Amino acid sequence: MLPSSSTLRTLLGRSSVAATKKTALSLLSMARRWACCSGTSSSCSSINGISSFAARGPTCPILLSLPQPQQRYRQSAPQQVHSRAFSSSPTEAAPAKTKKAVGKGERTLLTHLRKSGAPTSALFEALGEKCKGSKLPRLQDLHALLLSTSTLSPTATKEENKRLILAAVHLFLHKNVEFSEQSAALFLRSMLRVDGLADAVDLLLEKRKRMGMWAQRKTLHIALHKLGGAKDTERLLALFEAMVPVMGIEHTARTYHLVIRGLLNAGEEKKALEVAGKASLALADSTQEMLKKAVEAEAGVQKEAEEQAQGEDGKEGEGENKENK
Repeated sequence: MLPSSSTLRTLLGRSSVAATKKTALSLLSMARRWACCSGTSSSCSSINGISSFAARGPTCPILLSLPQPQQRYRQSAPQQVHSRAFSSSPTEAAPAKTKKAVGKGERTLLTHLRKSGAPTSALFEALGEKCKGSKLPRLQDLHALLLSTSTLSPTATKEENKRLILAAVHLFLHKNVEFSEQSAALFLRSMLRVDGLADAVDLLLEKRKRMGMWAQRKTLHIALHKLGGAKDTERLLALFEAMVPVMGIEHTARTYHLVIRGLLNAGEEKKALEVAGKASLALADSTQEMLKKAVEAEAGVQKEAEEQAQGEDGKEGEGENKENK
């Protein structure tokens, strides 16, 4: 049975004089139960009396120290209403997304032959069959032919493969097939494997208007290094001078280093100094040290030659004096 509103007021008034924490909590729980279960006008007055009692200030410090309930309101996100434009025209279907082909080039007959281990001659015959009439060959076919060569082949096979590679390149030039940088790299590397670098450089310089535009700096550096090691200074200088005006490849410090080292290896100190004097950029320290040693060695050789010549002249003078006596 719940107490009346007057009873609650009396209890709250008495607890203001000497209230304990336990008594205050019990009174508050009774007040909440009364407010929830009673629906008469007296319940409203009881609640008003409780609220006015709690607002008196320091009359009941224990009640005032109790934590007050806090109301939390959930903030709902504003709803966005999307407007849709209606039209009488039919809607167009969205284009289907297509997956891009990843990476590997298209396989052809020659690529299958190369992977199966067929010789270069078999690939060249297949290439000739594909190019009959007005048919155009593909770069994949040329690349497969270039990759079929090997450094372990005997000398006779290397000579035959070199001839076939040059014939295949001439066929592509005759068919007006556009070459790529990868084609130039594979061409020079394949010619290196069959000991045909000189022929490759000659063809590159002869067809420079067609083939010079698909050369790479890295590949040309390999060619310059091999030509310098072979002491082929004529092709070395020809290829070096054709890089900028024909192929559009600027000279770098590495380019000058390879050319100067090749010339010094062939005993062409004067030409090496001329190339170094025309350099449009600062040479590497190793290149300058190499030139310095070459100049000092050349000066020592000239000095020895002069001393020998003076010694021979002195001996001839002594022999003439003895004859006169």
